[in-house]
Amino acid sequence: MNLLIISCTPRIKEKSNTDKILDEFKKGYESYGNTTETLYLYKRNEWETIRKKFYENDNILFALPLYVECIPGIMAEFLESLKPKHKNNTKIGFLLQGGFGEASQLRCCESYLETLPSLLGCEYNGTLLKGNMFAVSFMDGKIRKKMVEPFYNMGKYYAQNNYFNKACKEKVKQKFVNFENFI
Repeated sequence: MNLLIISCTPRIKEKSNTDKILDEFKKGYESYGNTTETLYLYKRNEWETIRKKFYENDNILFALPLYVECIPGIMAEFLESLKPKHKNNTKIGFLLQGGFGEASQLRCCESYLETLPSLLGCEYNGTLLKGNMFAVSFMDGKIRKKMVEPFYNMGKYYAQNNYFNKACKEKVKQKFVNFENFI
């Protein structure tokens, strides 16, 4: 199965915590023979292509950093350019990461993300939340690997189940190692 990933960070790939996390998530997802395609909203000149791919695909994951309780402005601007899809079998999931360790900020954004797919004529496929990720860009080697490794396991989980739900954290803890810090 192919997963279209739309990276919603305004930072270029090389400086983005979201994209470092996505690299591991994609490895896990692809380990089951699946494919991914990642598009980047910071490449504004490619928005027409991104919109086209959004309408063509029925398995979509938006990956984004949390910016003070809600989505990045670049994502909001892109979403405003979309019209609801007419195919009702499209599923949209979200991978939301933030620098803050507190879950309250992430939960506020999650509430918004739960409503977003229906506004686009799609089904909600869940949100994976992970806080305390501020240092990913500053860490090297083994420390960074340990921080992003759980996303590999979550990619595997998503490949097997094709959704995130609030109970999946417990299932993943039991099935995979190093997954204890997801909210």
